[in-house]
Amino acid sequence: MGSDSEIENYVGPETEVLVLKGKTVLPGFIDAHIHVLNSGIRHVTAADCDLASISAIQESLKDQADRTPKGEWVQGFKFDDTKTVEGRFLNRIDLDWES
Repeated sequence: MGSDSEIENYVGPETEVLVLKGKTVLPGFIDAHIHVLNSGIRHVTAADCDLASISAIQESLKDQADRTPKGEWVQGFKFDDTKTVEGRFLNRIDLDWES
């Protein structure tokens, strides 16, 4: 993205230049395994664990537990230990709290 003069710096001998006159062109998008559908469902039925700290993840899981019928599993998704400030996996102590 940029002005014509900025973009011209990236044009090489093998570059195909399209003059679109204000129109938009998009590459072909193919989602062969339907992440969109699964993610949409997970946002409604599970706790989003893509958060910056273990305490924030605990709160998200507690909120989900409050909405989950007694006796059913509480689920979370998108957890990534490398994205938390603690930089570690969750353990039993992190997930074992009194209601």
